[in-house]
Amino acid sequence: MHPTELKIVWREWDHPPSRILGHGVQFHDCEIESEDNSLVAFLDGFEWLHGFSNEVIIYCIRANTHTPQDVLSDMKKRVEAILAERKLPTGQITSRFYALVNG
Repeated sequence: MHPTELKIVWREWDHPPSRILGHGVQFHDCEIESEDNSLVAFLDGFEWLHGFSNEVIIYCIRANTHTPQDVLSDMKKRVEAILAERKLPTGQITSRFYALVNG
């Protein structure tokens, strides 16, 4: 049985954390052509999905000219809405952002 509410913690990064190659979900900005540069956020781990934790940590870029604050805010709201239902964000989550699961 899952507790009802998740605590979602957003942490900014200057450089993507090394664990991004581990288990979690990558979020890419589809308007940035290079896949290496399109990574804007990373949801770390799946403990929350399996009921082992009530906390979700998501690392995210700082707003910039390619992905401004209003665009990041919209993505965060969408991700939080999906997580509130304890669902895994995957595929095209908005017209601009794509979620890729690392298993």
